[in-house]
Amino acid sequence: MIEINQQDRSIEAYRKVLKILESNLKTIELSGGGVEVLTSYKRLLAYLRTRSPEKIKEILGQHPKTQRLEPEKIPLPPDEEIRSMNVERVRQLISKEGISRKHLEQIATVRFGVTKGALSTLRARRPLIEKIQSMISNESTHESIVRVAGSTTSENK
Repeated sequence: MIEINQQDRSIEAYRKVLKILESNLKTIELSGGGVEVLTSYKRLLAYLRTRSPEKIKEILGQHPKTQRLEPEKIPLPPDEEIRSMNVERVRQLISKEGISRKHLEQIATVRFGVTKGALSTLRARRPLIEKIQSMISNESTHESIVRVAGSTTSENK
């Protein structure tokens, strides 16, 4: 019963918003908004008028919360294990869908020496993963340089 009453109030509020938007149509016409703007505005109003009660709730942000899938809980390994990981293992780990941000941060700080301050600038997962990928690439480049330099030194002897 309460849910129906809330739905009725939501739909009523939605209709009031539509009336306000419709009254703004006159303002757009008087302000010389142009044919394209008027046509687009009218189409938007027509679209909003045809929404179902479920869509209205969604538009108003009142849709039922979707169940968020819990990321797979991967236990954080000890720092020693992270330090000893080869590049390929790090690549595999960061590409796992369920890896937590905390785990990514541990890899960045322990394996690559990224400071906590630098991590704070990487607010989303994607930039953090890209940062780790960049560090993997840099490490691989350094290893190649060392190998080439080592082979050149042995040839000169």
